[in-house]
Amino acid sequence: MKAFLYHIAYSTETLNSIEDGYFLLDNTANERPDWFEYWPIRQFFQQSDTLDESAYYGFFSPRFRDKTRLSYSDVTAFIESGDDNTDVFVFSPQPDIGAFFKNVFEGSDTTDPGAMATCQQFFDRIGFAVDLQTLVMDSRSVVFSNYLAAKPCFWRAWLEITEKLFAIAEQQNGEDELTQQLLHKTNYPGAVERKVFVVEGIVSLLLSQNIWKTQACNPFAMSWSNQLGQFKEQAIISDALKIAMNQQGYPEYAAVYNQIRQQVFQKIPNKNPQGSQMKQTPAHDLFNDSILAMLPPNLDKVVEVGCMRGTLAREYMKTSPGCKWIGIDIDDENITVAQQVCYQALCADIEKMTDAEMDALFPADVWVFGDVLEHLRDPWLLVRKLRSRMTQGNAIIACIPNAQHWSFQARLNIGEFRYEDSGLFDRTHLRFFTRKTILEMFESNGFQVESAVSRIFNFPGGDKYMPHIRAMAIASGHDPELAEKDAMAFQYAVRAVAV
Repeated sequence: MKAFLYHIAYSTETLNSIEDGYFLLDNTANERPDWFEYWPIRQFFQQSDTLDESAYYGFFSPRFRDKTRLSYSDVTAFIESGDDNTDVFVFSPQPDIGAFFKNVFEGSDTTDPGAMATCQQFFDRIGFAVDLQTLVMDSRSVVFSNYLAAKPCFWRAWLEITEKLFAIAEQQNGEDELTQQLLHKTNYPGAVERKVFVVEGIVSLLLSQNIWKTQACNPFAMSWSNQLGQFKEQAIISDALKIAMNQQGYPEYAAVYNQIRQQVFQKIPNKNPQGSQMKQTPAHDLFNDSILAMLPPNLDKVVEVGCMRGTLAREYMKTSPGCKWIGIDIDDENITVAQQVCYQALCADIEKMTDAEMDALFPADVWVFGDVLEHLRDPWLLVRKLRSRMTQGNAIIACIPNAQHWSFQARLNIGEFRYEDSGLFDRTHLRFFTRKTILEMFESNGFQVESAVSRIFNFPGGDKYMPHIRAMAIASGHDPELAEKDAMAFQYAVRAVAV
């Protein structure tokens, strides 16, 4: 079966990260970042004269492999193993979110109150008969991030609805209440507008109508969400119950499903941004692809500080199974999971280890710190301690948030320095770094920075701040080009080698 699978690139970095096999969907001009992936997909169909009606078309964001753990060959193999009468192949991560919420619109409403009502109003406006209060979606129809490959007949049905949404959102008179709701800025990093998530839900809505033949790649083998991902067994049971609800409709299935999800939701603490205390950033099952790319194959020993559940170790050892990977984390629940993956997993605070405990971790080829150093009380001291025990050629690989990012500068400028549960303003960040001070930390303590990769994410709104960032650099007597470049990186992945 034919499959035309595209990698969406919206910057030089994402352009260079394309995996072999994918076609390029070039969105580096990024004309409408406020529409995210919808804009380049829309442009593709508007500019395509002919499509192969029997082929499958898919459009994946740069983080597709990071979120799904699927390579290009994994995707094509799944499609080729399927039935050619299938209309849509689904590759959707975060199965817990899909399982514990009746449908994707209910899930959106928990993070963006009012989103479900906006969606219902939109579907009513265009004459699409659906009751979002009662709609039940299961893993065969839940799709996040538009991760699917579908025949043109499905994409045309999708485009017909999304174009109506686009027309309403783009109205200029400002009098339409629905337009205002679609342009509502959510709490998602970068203040992404609600319209983006409504577009994302339309795929799932169409698939839930049972007129399309769908095959879903096993979502339980992909990444899980931060909080709900800890309830894996309940999620699997809940999804099976939803499938039974859709196929059989017996009320007993619904009763047990509602009971299970209520029990799960009661175990999730309410967020209190002003006063909540967290042991660390919430755990997740994603791995950092930039760090993975910096790890040479077949290392003898790696020590990862902040290993969480051992996801990076698992991914690395797929190709280097002989590596002795030692994971360290301050959360005992994470370590319980990581012990199943790592050669050794320790529950410890790296800054409180005795000299003897530290010595026992050496020698090691590489030390990994994925978004950890900024959480430490004295990361400079730890870097010095590691260097004193390392031999020449050993390395530290770290990913560190960039406090020079344009969104950080913009919020600081208006006094909105408010801690959050994750991101640049993570309430557990004790130290803040820029590209310049990251390099200084390593180079002043016996390391040479061999490579530094800017991790740039497509948060809309940055363009309007760049002229002002350039102006501030000029006012300070610094290079405006460099200031603009440094304001684009959300994080830096760095490989520093002991010299």
